[in-house]
Amino acid sequence: EPEEYKEKLKLYLKTGLSFPQARTNALTSFLKNDVDSLEEIISCPNNILGIEYIKALIRRNSAIKPISLYRKNSGHNESSVDDGDACSSLSIRNAIKNNNEISPLMTKMQQNSLIALFEAVSKNNILYADNISNELLYKLLISNEEGYDKYLDVSQDLSCKISKELENFVSFSQFCDILKSKDLTYTRISRSLMHILLNITKEKAEYYKENDYIRFARVLGFKKEASPLLSAIERDSSIPLITKLSDARSELDDTAYSMFSDDIFANRIYNATMSLKNKKSPDNEFRTPLVIVD
Repeated sequence: EPEEYKEKLKLYLKTGLSFPQARTNALTSFLKNDVDSLEEIISCPNNILGIEYIKALIRRNSAIKPISLYRKNSGHNESSVDDGDACSSLSIRNAIKNNNEISPLMTKMQQNSLIALFEAVSKNNILYADNISNELLYKLLISNEEGYDKYLDVSQDLSCKISKELENFVSFSQFCDILKSKDLTYTRISRSLMHILLNITKEKAEYYKENDYIRFARVLGFKKEASPLLSAIERDSSIPLITKLSDARSELDDTAYSMFSDDIFANRIYNATMSLKNKKSPDNEFRTPLVIVD
C-alpha cells in the first residue's frame, strides 16, 4: 500500500468514518477515480474478499490464476429468503434461527446440502454466536485485570471500552452491539472477541505470519476413490499431512504443533458448547475418525 494512500486512510478514519467508508474515500482520492464506480466495486463483501485473495497471490508470486464468477440473485448481506433461484448463507441461517424451518429453502439449495442441514436442525446440532456467551464472559472476567490489548485486533481503546462495558454484558451479540461504533464495525468487534476467547494474541499471530502460516495440512475426510490422490499428496507435499491426530506431536515441529493445538482448542470449545446445549458428553477430536465417503 502506497504511503500516500495510507496517510489518506488515517485522515479519513480520524474524522470518525467507518473503516469501509474511510477506505473508499482514501482510494477514490488516491486513484482520482469516479466515486460511484469505485464504491460499487469495493462495497460488495465478495469483491472485497476476492481482492484480498488476489493481493495474497501477488505477494506470494503464486502461479494460481484467479477467476471471477458473477453472483446472481441474493447478495452476501441479504438477510431474508427471496424469490430468486438462490439465497445468501445469512438468509439461510436466519430462516433456521427465527423459526427452525427449512421449508423455504427447499428450492434454494443443493439436495445433499439440504439433507445435511435438515439432519442438523432435527438433532439440534446448530450453534449460534450467543451459544458461546457464557464462555466469552468467563474469559473476559478472568482477563479483565490485565486488559485485552495483547489480543489480535484489540486496540488499547477497545480494551478500555470492553472493561468499561463488561458489567452490561448479556450475550455475545448484545455485547457486540454495545461496543460497535462508527470506526469499529460489528464484524470487527465480533472478530476481536473471538480472538480473546481463543487466546489468539498479537504476538502469536505475528509469529505465525513470520513462519508463513501454513505449516501442516489436516485431512477431515475424503472420497474412497480419492485414496490414491491422498497418498500422492502425502508423499509429495512440502508440509506434513495429518490424518491421525495422535501422530501430530511426532510429525510436527514446535511452530506447527502450536498452530495445531490452537485448532484443537477451538474445536474443544465448539464441542463443549454443543454438548452443553444437547446435554450430552462432548465429542473427542482424537477419537473422531476420518469421514470416508463411498
